[in-house]
Amino acid sequence: MSTPPVKPIAPPPPAPQAGGSGVRDPQITVIPESYYGVALHLQPPFSTDEDELTKQPEQPSQPVFPVVAPIAAPAAIQPPPVEHRSRFWLIGLIVFVLLAAGGVWVAWNRDTLFGKAPVVPMVVETPVAPNAPTDLTGVSSAPGAVRLNWQDRSQTEAGFRIERKTALDLNFAALQTLPANSVTFLDPTAPPGSASTYRVIAFNPGGDSTSTNSVLVDVVAAPDAPPPAPTLPPDGLDLDSDGLTNTEEGVYGSNPQLPDSDADGYLDGNEVFNLYAPTVKAPASLLTSAMMQVVSSTVGWQTLAPKAWTVTPDPASSDVRIQSATGELFLLRMEANPTKQEIHAWLTDKKRVQPEQVTELMSNKYGVRFYLGPDRLTAYVPWGDRVLTITYQLGAQSFVNYRTTFGMILNALRLSESPKVPDLSQPVSIPPAFQMTPVASSTSSITTGVTTTIPTPTTSSTVITRTSSSTTP
Repeated sequence: MSTPPVKPIAPPPPAPQAGGSGVRDPQITVIPESYYGVALHLQPPFSTDEDELTKQPEQPSQPVFPVVAPIAAPAAIQPPPVEHRSRFWLIGLIVFVLLAAGGVWVAWNRDTLFGKAPVVPMVVETPVAPNAPTDLTGVSSAPGAVRLNWQDRSQTEAGFRIERKTALDLNFAALQTLPANSVTFLDPTAPPGSASTYRVIAFNPGGDSTSTNSVLVDVVAAPDAPPPAPTLPPDGLDLDSDGLTNTEEGVYGSNPQLPDSDADGYLDGNEVFNLYAPTVKAPASLLTSAMMQVVSSTVGWQTLAPKAWTVTPDPASSDVRIQSATGELFLLRMEANPTKQEIHAWLTDKKRVQPEQVTELMSNKYGVRFYLGPDRLTAYVPWGDRVLTITYQLGAQSFVNYRTTFGMILNALRLSESPKVPDLSQPVSIPPAFQMTPVASSTSSITTGVTTTIPTPTTSSTVITRTSSSTTP
C-alpha cells in the first residue's frame, strides 16, 4: 500500500521591518483543491525570494479572483550528439557512390547483359497526288464575271488551283487557290467582251493532279457608258416674260415690251406655241397667217415654219433643213425602226439614251406623241417602223433664241396616218419643257434694231411704227 503524498508546507511569513507602522499582512495565494495533484508533482523548494514575498500587489477596483498557478513546461528534448549525425551522412554517401558506379557499369555492359536490341527500319510513306476533278463548266452572266463549277473526285486533296488563259496569254497562269472540297469559283476579273479558257487542278503534298477539261467562256461585254447629259444652254433674253424671246418677237411681229401684244388675254408665247397669231385677237390662227409657211415631206409629214426662214429638202434623202435668219438650224430626219421597238428601248440601243433621261410630252394638236431627249433640243416621234427626229441646232449662237418656235414646229406636225384633227378653237398651256427661263440682263449687251408694228387698242386701222432694242446677253 503506497503512502499518500505529503502536502508541502509554505514557509513562514517574514518578520516585520524595523520602523514600520505595523505588521504587513501579505496576500497569500491559495491553490484550489482541484490543483493539488499538479502541485504535488512540483519539486521543492518553493520560491522564497524576499522581493516576491514582500511585493504588495495593486488593489484592484473589482473583486480579485484566485490566480491559478502556471504549469511548468516539460524539459526540452536534447538533440543527439553531433558525432551520430556525421555517421549517417557518411553511410549515405557511400551508398550513393556504390549505386552510381553500379549504374554506369550496367549501362556500359548492357548489350552483354541483355543482348543487342534489333534495329527496326523507319517506314516513310510517300504521299500520292490526288485524283483530278472533272466536269468543269463555266458561264458568264455579267460583264467581266465568270462562274465555274466542277466535280470533286478526290478525298486527299489539300486544295484546288484555278488557272486561266485569256486571248492575250500563250499559256495558262494560276488565278486563285481554293481550299479542299471546293466545287465552285467566281472570277470577277475576266476581260469583258473576250473569251477566256479555264481549268482546275487538285493538289496535295504528293503533287498536282491532272487538270480538268478546259472550258472556253465568252465573257459578257461591258455596256458602253452613256454620254454625259449635255449642259443646257440658257434661253435668249425675254424682256416682257411672255414666253417669246426678243428675237422671236421680231419674227412674229409682236411687241417685246408687252406680254400680250393683241390684248386678248393670252400671252404672246402661249399663242405662238398653240398656233395662234400673237398680234391678232383669237381665234386668228398661224395656219392662215401670211408670216408662216407650210413645210412638207414626201414621206407623209408636214409642219409650219416662219416664212422668212429658208427650207431646203435633201433630194438624196427625206431630210428637210429649216434655216433661221440668225443661223439656227432645224433638221427633220427619218430613222429606221424595222422591229418597231418601243421608243425607250430604241433610244437606248440607237442613241445610248437612258429611259430616265427621256421626257414624254403630251400629244400635239394632231395626236402626235413626242419624246424629248436629255438636251431638250431633240424630239423623237415614233411612227410605225420609223422614228422622226427633229433636232434644233444652235450653230454659232450661245443662247436658245427659238425654244417656243421649236415647240410650235412640233405642235404643228401632222403625219399621214394621223386619225383625228382636234378642235383648235381654244389654246392650251405650254408644257414646262418649252417654257422660257428668264435670264437676267447683263451690262455688256448687243443691241439690234427691230421694227415692230403695234396696233392701237382703239383703232385697228391706225398703226404705230417704232424701233425698239433687243438686248441679248
